[in-house]
Amino acid sequence: VNASLAGLAPEHGLYAFLLGGLVYSLFSRSRHAAVAATSTVSIMIGSFLGVMGIEDATKYAEMAACTAILVGIISFFAWLLRLSDVVSFISETILSGFKLGAALVIASTQLPKIMGIKAGGHNFFERIYYYSFALPVWLNSRVKRGWWIFLNVLGSLASREILREK
Repeated sequence: VNASLAGLAPEHGLYAFLLGGLVYSLFSRSRHAAVAATSTVSIMIGSFLGVMGIEDATKYAEMAACTAILVGIISFFAWLLRLSDVVSFISETILSGFKLGAALVIASTQLPKIMGIKAGGHNFFERIYYYSFALPVWLNSRVKRGWWIFLNVLGSLASREILREK
């Protein structure tokens, strides 16, 4: 999923995750830290490379790898200069807005895959525009096939939200 958010094939995400875990295990001493893939990094790389308009998939993957290497180098120098205290200057409001924006972008990119609809768009607002036309067609097809699929999805989402609050 994370690789698709960055515009890459799924195997690129698997290789990056395995290599990242291996490198982390070689240089880390913490027994309590966890290494996991995050969608926000994929979104940032996808939006960064999407602006460049790279058409060739191989070139796109190479640029994503170069971006990851540059981020690693910058992170190393930030660690070397002990710049971790800079994060405390970012307010909770900014972080909440960033998380909400990331959640909306992730939802808008995964919605066609979950619902099986054809929708385009290269950014959040284009995707919402296309969904406004595709969603009525999707709902109409569900009414013809049966409401139980649609109600199952709604029931699952509602129960997840109810259980999360308790």
